[in-house]
Amino acid sequence: MVSRRLLESTIIEMLARYGAQDFPSLLKFTKDRIQDVDDEDLNRALMTLEVRGLLRRYSTTKDKQRIELTRG
Repeated sequence: MVSRRLLESTIIEMLARYGAQDFPSLLKFTKDRIQDVDDEDLNRALMTLEVRGLLRRYSTTKDKQRIELTRG
């Protein structure tokens, strides 16, 4: 089982450092740091961060999402 806090802080770290990302890039980044992460874990963490108002997800096409930190 993946540590929720570790995953959430890893997501925020990447977005703060590299700016907005698409879902596959974010999944690859988190898998490089936390080996047992899958897309379900990532989606759950993104939803939690989105509800807290820390990030936003935008659909760019039918199957693609742009994920970015909110500003203020």
